[in-house]
Amino acid sequence: QNISALALAAQVIPGQIIHITSTILNIFAVLTAFFGIYLGFHEALKGIVLNVLSRIMDVKNVNPLLLTSGICVFIVVTLVIWVSFRVSVLVFFQLGSPLYGIVACIIPFFLIYKVTQLEKLRGLKTWLILLYGILLCLSPLLKLIE
Repeated sequence: QNISALALAAQVIPGQIIHITSTILNIFAVLTAFFGIYLGFHEALKGIVLNVLSRIMDVKNVNPLLLTSGICVFIVVTLVIWVSFRVSVLVFFQLGSPLYGIVACIIPFFLIYKVTQLEKLRGLKTWLILLYGILLCLSPLLKLIE
């Protein structure tokens, strides 16, 4: 039987304690997931900003508190705009799929065929990965055809 631990506990523990506990657990699960994604996105954005700034100035001159605060404000404003316009997460996946197709499929394909140490990976599987990358890059166009 596939029963969660909270359902089993609800059969044993009387009263509202289990309902309160499950609500608190759900809240912490959502917050943990949000902050995990937020921190990952924050670090990625910080890396991109520092990479771009390193091309035009010395990165040691960048105020880390100002950079962190600016990225935080950008993320919060972006999320507020996203929620205000009620944009579906599925639209985000469809618009972001070309980036995933390029980074996860097309670039590795070309690396396998350009780097001699990776020639043992060449074959039909590599061409299928390229095909998936092309399909991921075309998916926003397919959305327009719908």
